[in-house]
Amino acid sequence: MGFVYQIYYFLYRLLIIRDGETVSLEKIDDVGVEENDKLAYYQLKHSMNSTDPVVKRMADRDNDLWKTLSMWVSIIKKNGDKEAQRQWIAKSEFVLISNKTAETNRLVDLIEAYKSDDTKWPELVKYLSDQAAKEPKESKDEGDKEKKGIFLYTKLVNDYDLKKEFFKHVAVRLESDNELKEKINRELQYKKLVPEKRVDDLRFMLYGALNDAILSKKAEYTMESFAEAFGSLFNDMRTRKFIPLNRKVKLPKHPMEQTFVKQLQGIDAPHSNDLHEMIKLTEEKLQFENDYNASNKAAGKHVQQQFEKDMHKEWRNIFDAKHRNVNFMSGEDKIKDTGWEVFDKVKDVRLKYDQEDIGPTESNGCYYHFSDGETPQIGWRCDWETLYKGKEWTID
Repeated sequence: MGFVYQIYYFLYRLLIIRDGETVSLEKIDDVGVEENDKLAYYQLKHSMNSTDPVVKRMADRDNDLWKTLSMWVSIIKKNGDKEAQRQWIAKSEFVLISNKTAETNRLVDLIEAYKSDDTKWPELVKYLSDQAAKEPKESKDEGDKEKKGIFLYTKLVNDYDLKKEFFKHVAVRLESDNELKEKINRELQYKKLVPEKRVDDLRFMLYGALNDAILSKKAEYTMESFAEAFGSLFNDMRTRKFIPLNRKVKLPKHPMEQTFVKQLQGIDAPHSNDLHEMIKLTEEKLQFENDYNASNKAAGKHVQQQFEKDMHKEWRNIFDAKHRNVNFMSGEDKIKDTGWEVFDKVKDVRLKYDQEDIGPTESNGCYYHFSDGETPQIGWRCDWETLYKGKEWTID
């Protein structure tokens, strides 16, 4: 979940990117923003326990909080003498992002107070000194080991000579997983003008596309390169009716027991007993189902009904033409051969969704879908309804 949270925050920063900025992942920090010589470090900390209804609080001596502060101090100290470090701090912002809550986190409150009022510094520096003085007793207990680590982090931060300048550039922002997703959705809907019904789908698509880009070592974008890489997704969501979402699909435990596979085996379709080939067709079926459900949600019932009516009409015309002289008494070989001719012809059908061509893969996936299930709605053999407990498609 931590990686998902990081990718979503990366996406959020890309959605609000400004001209001249470069947003990166795992370059200067978990997420980084560079603009000329200015730097913004975003350290992401995700808690597995922060799923509603049990939300983990960011305590005053939170390990993530103090570890992050000490890490930033260590990075700054590597950048030369004090004057060089002071210049580095002046051009940088250090932001901790976490899905924890902080109902009353004293350090977070003191940092925010000091940033808006210099007279609050003595209060903050005293708090830092007090925290750095809490050295735990020696112990081999795992919990005490963490306390020892926190003590070392607090001491490193408190001992830093430029901590007064440093904390002017530190921020802690806490937002749950759902709050982060909602921020992304609002950007998509109100800034990118994506229809509300398609916002979640686009967020999923962008998440998947960024994952793919990261695997290809592409994790840094300017405003122009982000638009070039992902602009077509935004345009599709605004204009197209049927959109391939390219989501990962979950295969059934027993692919060969699916009705649409049994129907293919019933006509001796090539490779119908090959598990790997049937998995490929299953993926096409499941991909169609994902895309179809998402498109119907946006387009409405009337578009869905017209699509299914047209789909059935294409199938019925082919089925009737091929079975003109074939019936239950024609013999098994003839029934199988004719069924194969129906299926082979249907594979060439290119369906349209609200006048928009959905392509060969989605078209085939559609026919696998409607020939599947406990009660398939189309088939290939003349006796398909009897063999597979089917019921021909009709308008509800």
